[in-house]
Amino acid sequence: AFAAHVKEEGFPVLGINAYCSGEHPLVGPGFSEAGTADYAKELCRRAAELGVRTIGVGAPAARRLPQGYSAKIADSQMKTALRLIAAEAAPYGITVLLEALHSGLCEYLNHTEEAAELVKELALPNLWLVYDYYHAALMGEDFASMHRVMPLVRHLHYSTELGDGRRGYVTEEAFPEFSLYVDEALEDGYGGNISKPHHLCALK
Repeated sequence: AFAAHVKEEGFPVLGINAYCSGEHPLVGPGFSEAGTADYAKELCRRAAELGVRTIGVGAPAARRLPQGYSAKIADSQMKTALRLIAAEAAPYGITVLLEALHSGLCEYLNHTEEAAELVKELALPNLWLVYDYYHAALMGEDFASMHRVMPLVRHLHYSTELGDGRRGYVTEEAFPEFSLYVDEALEDGYGGNISKPHHLCALK
């Protein structure tokens, strides 16, 4: 029904985000290779019906780990998950975008450069990064970090932080910071999309 609505409206669904709920863990004791593959197959099929070009793998509920859980095992699980997701997305021409999330949401891949290392190690043709200024700022990352990962970035996200972890729109007060963020991305040659909460626009 939603696919028919999108077709009727003629408004493109360029990407989807968050990827999955906690019912389909990407890491941790509940990780299932078969479950991940089945979920990725169905998600990519539905995404393709909508004309989706990118799938953002944020999914904080799917990246929570119990205290003391092995980082090595979590890395192995995430690599397996990303390979499976990318393999299902590839026939549809869909790009998979890994996103770092701040530590208030989950315990795994909280820094952008950690996510970048996974992307570089896997070296899959349709696996890249989302760079989210909101998460990066909450983790104390700076523009130097942004410049280092920008060659791997295929989507930018920006929102303000309202003081209690909630995302906010780009207000007049936040616009100088937002403008600087855009300028820094353009300096690195970025020419893709940038999204705000519930909004999408093109940099060029």
